[in-house]
Amino acid sequence: MLANISFYKDICHEKYYFCASAFWQSGRSHRKKDKRENIEWNPRSGGQTTHRKRVGFTIWRQYSHLAGSSAVLIEKKKGHGGGIFVSQISDESIKISLSSFLNFKDLSIQHIYEARMILEPACARLAVERISPEEVIKLEENVSWCEEILNRPSQEFSEQVFFNIDDRAIEFHKIIVNSVRNPIVILNFDYVMDFLKECELQLLVPDKNHSMWVISDHRNILDFLKNGDGKRGEEEMYLHLKKIEEYDIRLKEFRKEHPEKKVF
Repeated sequence: MLANISFYKDICHEKYYFCASAFWQSGRSHRKKDKRENIEWNPRSGGQTTHRKRVGFTIWRQYSHLAGSSAVLIEKKKGHGGGIFVSQISDESIKISLSSFLNFKDLSIQHIYEARMILEPACARLAVERISPEEVIKLEENVSWCEEILNRPSQEFSEQVFFNIDDRAIEFHKIIVNSVRNPIVILNFDYVMDFLKECELQLLVPDKNHSMWVISDHRNILDFLKNGDGKRGEEEMYLHLKKIEEYDIRLKEFRKEHPEKKVF
């Protein structure tokens, strides 16, 4: 648990919190009284309770804010040491909230890649100092696997192979970002990539040439990282993302003009 909100035990019934929230939001100057507990409060007159102890109405406001947040879990425990607790917030809960917010915005591919070009080149530079030997091995295995698949005859390059390589390409970027060990950067990267994945599922068509230059760029980025050249790694990552952005924009126009075609 991250925090224990110290509400007085004699007002810990959920009914009062939700009543308080409703009256606060409506802004009416009602006066509420519960006969069982003899608790009175009035938002317009300072919003304080009277029942042996006085509690500022700020507590009601804070609780109603937490209770209404999809990213926060509220838990009440009874008995000695009990009270209202705020559970640890999961990354997934935050991503869901952000997705709900951004779904009402006019998002474009350019927005997604602009965010990536702000985050990922800096991560490529920082990774030189922070990446672990195990993560370098994972990157090498990732790129080598893709290279081996792409060296096979073209007739073996199916739609499934294309999307398998695309998944590995995303994993390559994820390993680099995670190696920075910055939870704020990692969280932002994760939900940006969730949006990108949704876009690509509607856009991408099998294209071996695309896969080949993507993996070739990954090999260059990895080589700069292994050689300790953060500046060149940063520049290569930016150019790599810019190329993919331009490709996706052209592909979007192509799909609009030729929705029936399965090859770009």
